[in-house]
Amino acid sequence: DGGDNQAEEDYCRDPEAMEILNKNFAQVQPILDRNRTIIQQVNDSHAAAGTSASNSSMNARLIRELHENISLIARLYSDMSKRFIATVKERRRKTA
Repeated sequence: DGGDNQAEEDYCRDPEAMEILNKNFAQVQPILDRNRTIIQQVNDSHAAAGTSASNSSMNARLIRELHENISLIARLYSDMSKRFIATVKERRRKTA
């Protein structure tokens, strides 16, 4: 309903809530950029030399890093969600 839209717009104007989102996105973006680079390196390595032992070892290391990065991103988004919800609840409590 219209009230929900207004509440959503109010939270988007809340400096504390926006700071939480912006800070988290700033943390996540370099990790996503690194993941893009890792994927390209794995693809290039696989295309260049197939499955040589050194390429397989390097690809395994890169894929482990990719997996760790994905886990980190999931934790960062989870933490962001918890902080954002806490901020919204606190704001609602103060305005009630």
